[in-house]
Amino acid sequence: MIGKTLLHYKIVAKLGAGGQGAVYKAINTKLDRTVVLKVLPHELTANGLNLKRFEREARLASSLDHPNICGVHDLAFDQNLHFIVMQHVEGLNVRELVNGRPLELRSALSITIQVCEALAAAHNRGIIHRDIKANNVMVTEDGQVKVLDFGLAKLLDDDSVKRKDTHQTYVTEIGVPYGTATYAAPEQAQGLRADVRADIFSTGVLLYEMLVGKWPFEGKTVVDVRYAVLHHTPEPLAKARPTPTPPRLQAILDRALAKEPTSRYQRISELRDDLREVLHELSVAADPQFKEDLAPFAPRHLSRPGVLTRSLDSISFRTGVNKRFLALGAVAMAFVLVPLLLFFLGRTTSSGNVTATALRLNGSNTIGAKLAPALAEEFLRRQGATDVRTIAGANPDEVTVTGTLPGNAMATTISINSHGSSTAFVDLLNARADIGLSSRKINPS
Repeated sequence: MIGKTLLHYKIVAKLGAGGQGAVYKAINTKLDRTVVLKVLPHELTANGLNLKRFEREARLASSLDHPNICGVHDLAFDQNLHFIVMQHVEGLNVRELVNGRPLELRSALSITIQVCEALAAAHNRGIIHRDIKANNVMVTEDGQVKVLDFGLAKLLDDDSVKRKDTHQTYVTEIGVPYGTATYAAPEQAQGLRADVRADIFSTGVLLYEMLVGKWPFEGKTVVDVRYAVLHHTPEPLAKARPTPTPPRLQAILDRALAKEPTSRYQRISELRDDLREVLHELSVAADPQFKEDLAPFAPRHLSRPGVLTRSLDSISFRTGVNKRFLALGAVAMAFVLVPLLLFFLGRTTSSGNVTATALRLNGSNTIGAKLAPALAEEFLRRQGATDVRTIAGANPDEVTVTGTLPGNAMATTISINSHGSSTAFVDLLNARADIGLSSRKINPS
């Protein structure tokens, strides 16, 4: 097909293919504009009733004028081929964007909210997508979302229901990793009639995929996947995602992915509004001066956080303390801790007498058994230490950080106790600690 011309559309590249037809990049030679052609398979257009129904739904889809919906320009026929002319969107689909790696939380929420906006506009016009999946959601470089293929999935779904053949819809996708069955709601997997709540389920699957980097329901075959959709519960975000998420987000996902349609959100706008609230709370937590801004932004992957970042995330998640405040505290603590560490390590190490250093560091609960060890690890690495690691103690708030400094035969150890500010002060007075760190003022009396 490359180089072929259908009407005044010259095909220049193949973008993909599947059970819904082949997709090509083309040039509108009249307007010198890039478009996308979806050439429909013969089995979908051979039946006159199917074709008429599809033409009706394509007209409805083309009437959807929304910034998050890929525009349908024309439904055409040439050289015995039926094809749809659609807007060309520069960017990546969610499958390409995720590529097995979780997205940054705000990016995943922004994309999902825009998908909800597109579906809300369609549902208000009586159009059900029924095929929301990663391949059908395009994201531009600046984060603008475009949902593809409105109307076409409904044709496929209705046809399979009419024949009572629950395998026909997905027969071309057996063994393909991003097969439609991975996103289909339980009622679709059973061949039952679906409504707007099926789109809500599929949107929940899409959100989970962006947050975790994999599908919530998996299997080696489509049959395995469908069984998982009907009977399995997805792994919680707390285990599946490497960084913490607001507890409310798990509750939102659980409701969107409910097996029974009556237990799900009943309107896509309800899901959208809940996700907006979570995004707003995250934005305010990151910047107290944040003002409402619904504009999309460039999507980002979840970066692999360092030990200090993971520590700050964990403490902020458990205590509710603003992460920016904790970061400032960590910087302040580093200004105190690093010189003291240098002093004590320098006091016990000399060129003629290489020994291990045992340093006792006692701190407050706010400093915790995570933040201080993270700083200690970073300090040892900056000094060129090797085999740096943190070893858990008998109690959760007792750890030992070890590392072998250059020129030392034995490991340097930093013993950290975070029993509390008062305990740290008393231990310092009684020579049971070399350094005491507190997050509050201590009254010597």
